[in-house]
Amino acid sequence: MKYRKTQNDHDTTEQPDVLMWVNQTPVPVKVAGDWALGTNMVATSGSLVLTASPDAEVAKRNIPGIVENHQYKVTIILDSIDAGGLDVVLGGASVVSLNSANTFVATVRPTYGNELTITVDNAASVITAAISSITIEAVEPLRMEQIPVI
Repeated sequence: MKYRKTQNDHDTTEQPDVLMWVNQTPVPVKVAGDWALGTNMVATSGSLVLTASPDAEVAKRNIPGIVENHQYKVTIILDSIDAGGLDVVLGGASVVSLNSANTFVATVRPTYGNELTITVDNAASVITAAISSITIEAVEPLRMEQIPVI
């Protein structure tokens, strides 16, 4: 890739310093069409709801704007859960294991892709749970070398 700091600059070897912030909005959990949902999972009425979902079932969706090796703050509101846990992964990087009704905040640096997955983790039984909010925000600005060359 070649770079120019000004229009008539002929030195194209030095990469310019351009900082860009990614503006990420809340991830809608209520639009079922955005998700690939596992057994006994629905996205409706403002929540992602699991009703007796068995172990290893997965809810997943792609999150536009996620860039590999860029740090993000993930905030998840888990309204209820009756047993076990829900393991959350963003872009191949583990975010958090949800195991009680609470607001969870974690930082993560995705290593592969932009897929968000929520996996049931309860080998002993099934899980009933509800997630009402997921927000993903950039923690640092993007640098030019982080933007993939197409």
